[in-house]
Amino acid sequence: MKKIEFMKVSARYINMSGTKINNMKIIDSDFSESSFIESSFKNIELMDVKFNKAEFLKTLLKGVDFSSSDITDVMFDLISVKGMIVNQFQCVELVGLLGVCVK
Repeated sequence: MKKIEFMKVSARYINMSGTKINNMKIIDSDFSESSFIESSFKNIELMDVKFNKAEFLKTLLKGVDFSSSDITDVMFDLISVKGMIVNQFQCVELVGLLGVCVK
């Protein structure tokens, strides 16, 4: 998939597993419960995207900025989260992947 823009799209349950994504923008959209397994991202821009209960497994997210998106209950593996960009509130959710409990 190249040079694609999703704006105000409801893409709940979409399966993007195994997809090579290059130059994509997702703006004000709902990708809740979607799957990105063994996908590859290059030049992806996210703005106000809901990824509630989505899964990112074996998908390198280095440099992908999730800071304006909702990643509540998203399933990530350790390979995928390395280098991704999040805000201070999102990092609390991700720290559990490391087996750390925040008190």
